[in-house]
Amino acid sequence: MKYWFVADVHLGCRAMDDREEVEKAFIEWLRRACDDPETAAVYLLGDIFDFWFEFAYTVPEKQYRRVLDLLSELSKKTEIHFVQGNHDQWTYGYLEKRCGLKVDGKINEVKICGKRVVLAHGHAMNCKGKAVRLMNGIFENRVCQWGFRHLVVPYLGLEFGFRWSASSHRKHNKPQDEDRAIDYYQPHGGDNLRDEQIQWSRAYLKEHPDIDYVIMGHRHIGENMMIGETQVMILDDFYSQRGYALIDDGVLSMEYFV
Repeated sequence: MKYWFVADVHLGCRAMDDREEVEKAFIEWLRRACDDPETAAVYLLGDIFDFWFEFAYTVPEKQYRRVLDLLSELSKKTEIHFVQGNHDQWTYGYLEKRCGLKVDGKINEVKICGKRVVLAHGHAMNCKGKAVRLMNGIFENRVCQWGFRHLVVPYLGLEFGFRWSASSHRKHNKPQDEDRAIDYYQPHGGDNLRDEQIQWSRAYLKEHPDIDYVIMGHRHIGENMMIGETQVMILDDFYSQRGYALIDDGVLSMEYFV
């Protein structure tokens, strides 16, 4: 059986000139994964949407309608899981009802092909920066979430979210040189984040030594390494590199959609 994993699609990001091509490629990837007769499940590991927030009576439906319609169609025949990322963690039931997705928590341990697998988007793991920890604390605070859902005018809230996300991409993803223009919105490639994710993995595996695989995204730069007897994989982003992971009959591999 096959299990598919993808992260960091960032659908609808206003910092991307090719966002329609990104959406088209992701739709093709979803169809390939779900139409494969050997597929058992598909896991969307966060930041699928560049900004997703479910207000009390409004969601960003029109920005993502084609993908939402497709997920609604495909989930009727294929089990599709959604793991919340830092750009799309504010889900309150709409994706389950509208699309039939199974929305999982921030960190999940599952059994796949007899293997114990830990799945996460990969944000806010062993984070050392005070500003980032404060921001994550606000984002994950239930009182703050309730206030944003019920007290903010949805149009203004969505416009703020999309603009803030695009601004963040542009700020952190300046081109390194003319030959790397394709990577101009690659935000999380620093060694600090890599070290935080690896340190978190080491600590988690020390307490859970029987884990076979750890799969996460967020950093946008792929890495495939062994920590003891555990294979730890950080996915390349999908929007520029078309990266994803596949477990086929219990074997984990890093793949690229072409």
